Amino acid sequence: MRANDQLSLASYLDTAWEHLRLNSGDRYLPDVISLEDVAFEWPKFKSDLLLRISNDQYSLSHVDILDLPKDALNVRPLARLALEDRLVYDACVLAMAPTIDAAIPSNVYSYRWSKNKKRLYSPKGRWVLMQRRGRLLHAKNQDLLLLRTDVTSFYEYVNIEMLLSELRNLGPAEWSVELLGIFLSEFSNSTHAWGLPQGPDTSGILANLYLLPIDNQLRHDGFTHLRYSDDMMVFGPNWPALRRALIRINHMCRSRHLSLSANKTKIVQAHDVAAAFEDTSKDAVRYGIDIESPTSQDDLRSYFEQAISETPVSARDLRFSLNQLARIGDDCAVPWLLANMASLPHLAQEAIGYLRKFRMSKPEIDIEISAMLANMSFELYPSVERHIINYLVLESVNEQKALDACWSIL
Repeated sequence: MRANDQLSLASYLDTAWEHLRLNSGDRYLPDVISLEDVAFEWPKFKSDLLLRISNDQYSLSHVDILDLPKDALNVRPLARLALEDRLVYDACVLAMAPTIDAAIPSNVYSYRWSKNKKRLYSPKGRWVLMQRRGRLLHAKNQDLLLLRTDVTSFYEYVNIEMLLSELRNLGPAEWSVELLGIFLSEFSNSTHAWGLPQGPDTSGILANLYLLPIDNQLRHDGFTHLRYSDDMMVFGPNWPALRRALIRINHMCRSRHLSLSANKTKIVQAHDVAAAFEDTSKDAVRYGIDIESPTSQDDLRSYFEQAISETPVSARDLRFSLNQLARIGDDCAVPWLLANMASLPHLAQEAIGYLRKFRMSKPEIDIEISAMLANMSFELYPSVERHIINYLVLESVNEQKALDACWSIL
C-alpha cells in the first residue's frame, strides 16, 4: 500500500472508530464498558492494524453469526465481527460513502450521507421523511395506484463480484475497493452467511448502490417511486402498468441474484393508497408533545393502547409509543411490558430502555426482569439475554435470582 493510501486509511480508521464510539459500540451487542479498553490504547491498536494491512498480513478474524429476532418466531443473521474487522469494513465504506451517495437519486431515503456532518442521516428521520413524501405524492394525484414490494433476504444475496465491479466504475479510492474486496470475500468464505454483513449501517450504503439499476430503470420507464433500502413503492396509473413494472423489477432482480418477496408484493388501489403509508397520527402525537399540548399525554396513551390492541402487535407503532412515553416520563406501559416482554424478543432493546427509566420508582421492574431471566423466559433468544444482563450490570441489580441466572447463562 502506498504512503498516501496508508495516510488515507489511517484517517478513515479514526473516522470509523469515532462513529462506533458515538453509538457506544454495536447497538445489537451490549458492551458494558463501551469500548473503553480499546480507547485506552487506540493509537497502538490502530498502528498495529495499519502495519498488518500495509504488509499484506491482514485477514478476517473469526465471525460469529447470531440469530437476531425479527419477531417471536423468525430471525435474521447478525454478523458479530471482531473490532478490527468492523473498523476495516467501516473505514472502507466510509471512504466511498460520498462517491456512492452522489450516484443515488433523491427518492432513495435509506442510508444517505450528510456532506456537512460527514455521517449518515438518522434512519428514523429518513423513514419518516419518506412516509411524508409518499402521502404528499398521493395527495397531489389521488388516482394513482401503488405497487409495494421488497427483496427476500436482501443483504444475504448481494453478489460481491458484481458489487465490486460497480464500485470500481464509480471511481472511489482504489485502496478502499481492494481492501473491501478482501474483507467481503473472506466474510463469505469463512461463515455460513454471505453477501453483506447485517448489523453495520455501512452495509446499507453498499446496498443502496446494488439496487441503483432498478431505480434508474423505473425512472427511465416514467414511474415515480420511493425506496428505503429494498422496500420499494412505485406509483402508476393503472393495474396493468404496475404489473408490467413489477415484471421488469423481477427480471432485474433475478439478473442480480435477488428475488422479490411474494408475501409483501401487492398493488394497492387508489382509494387505499393513503392507508399504505404510516398515517399522520404519529406526526400529530409527536407535534403535540413538542408544543406541550394539554392533551398530548392522553393522545400518546391512546396511540399506545391502539398499538398493543393489534394482532400481531405493530412493532413500529409500539417502538414509537415506548420512545415517546419515555420522553415525557409516563410509566403507563410498565405493567403491560412486564406481562408481555417474553413475546416481544425483537423489541427487547426498546422495552428494556423504557423500563430502565422507571426502575427507581417501580421496584417490581427489577424483580420481574430477574424472574424472567431465572425462569428461562428468553432461553431461545440469546440476544435478549445479553440486553438483560447488560441492564442488570449497569443498574447494579443484586437480586439473587438474577445473579444465579447470569452465572448459569455465562
